[in-house]
Amino acid sequence: MPTRFYAKDHNKRINLAMITATIAHWSQARKGDHSPYIFHPIAVLELVKKHSDLQPEERKKADIAALLHDVLEDTWLPAFIIRIVFGKETLADIYFLSKDKQLSGDKQFTEHLGRLLAAPKHVRCVKLADVLNNLDNLPEEWFMNGNIDVRMQKAEKISANLNEASSQLANLITEKVVVIKLEMAKCSI
Repeated sequence: MPTRFYAKDHNKRINLAMITATIAHWSQARKGDHSPYIFHPIAVLELVKKHSDLQPEERKKADIAALLHDVLEDTWLPAFIIRIVFGKETLADIYFLSKDKQLSGDKQFTEHLGRLLAAPKHVRCVKLADVLNNLDNLPEEWFMNGNIDVRMQKAEKISANLNEASSQLANLITEKVVVIKLEMAKCSI
C-alpha cells in the first residue's frame, strides 16, 4: 500500500498558507499576463513537487515556503503574523526568499544570493522554482527597455549557484533562458 504524503495536519497547513497568500496578494496580478497573483505561488509549489528530490519532511517545509515566498517582500502582511501562524522556521524560510528592500540593483541581488547560499535545501529549491516560473511570465516592457538581459543574467547566476539543491530545476532554468535568448535573436533579425 503506497504511503500518503499529504497527512491531515499538513493539508491544514497547506490550506492555511494558500488562504494567507491569497488574502495577502488579493489585489495583485502577475506583471506578464495579469493573471491573479496567487497562480504564481501555486505554480512554484507544483514545480518543487514535480522537479525536486526533496525528502518528505523537506517537501512539507517547501510546500509552505512556496505558497508564502512573496508575502513579506510584496504585500502588506507583517512578519509577526507569519511567525504566529506558521512558526519561526517558516518565517526564517520566507526571510531567505525575500529581497532586502533597503538595497537596490547589484547590491540587492548579491546580498540575496549570499543569503540563499546559506539557506536550507528546500528553500533553495523554492527559489529555483520561483525563477523558473517567472521566466514563463515575462512582462513585455522588459523586452522593450532592455531589462530582459539583466533578468536572464540573474536567472543564470541563480541557476548556477543553487544547482546542487535541484539540478533538474536548475537545468530547466538554463534551458528556458536559452529558448528566450533564441526567440529574442529571431525577433531582432
